[in-house]
Amino acid sequence: MSTIETITKRRSVYSLNSNTTIGDEALIDAIKTALQYTPSAYHAQSQKIMVLLHEQHDRFWQLVMESLRKIVPANSFERTEKKINGFQKGFGTILFFNDESITNGLIEKFPLYKDNFIHWAREQNGMLQINLWNLLAEHNLGASLQHYTEVIDAAFRKEFEVPKHWTMLAQMPFGGIEEYPAPKEYVDLKNRMIVLQ
Repeated sequence: MSTIETITKRRSVYSLNSNTTIGDEALIDAIKTALQYTPSAYHAQSQKIMVLLHEQHDRFWQLVMESLRKIVPANSFERTEKKINGFQKGFGTILFFNDESITNGLIEKFPLYKDNFIHWAREQNGMLQINLWNLLAEHNLGASLQHYTEVIDAAFRKEFEVPKHWTMLAQMPFGGIEEYPAPKEYVDLKNRMIVLQ
């Protein structure tokens, strides 16, 4: 599959199943390669991930469900429950973190660029997210990017071992595609792009 084919194939897929087109070991190896070669400012490599498969994937989304049940009104919880169940039916989840000890170390070393390092940490994490999302699409796996961090962070840290200086930024449930998303309409690119020659 070409790079362009992968980019156009990648979509936000919310309805997943546990079917995969790649074995655990090959998947982990591919994720490692994407993590290793995704760029970062000053080659700081502050992007960190946790890959949850099988029971750990289920455990994570059960924790999200329990956390949301405490704050979402009961009369509107059915929609939330359906959404979380759609993620839990997937094969795995990638959790994305920034290592604040690395970012803070760069800020101390280069204080002139303090604000830049904070932005760059998020940008380089975004690069990793899209690299992994495209990688999954290349293997015909669906995924989406979720942001339940504030809701689950305290409970997550009690249940899972994660370094204190890792700040969770996003969650990416993935798996077989149960239901393809509908086609999207796009704004005319002449309104989004300038070419000077």
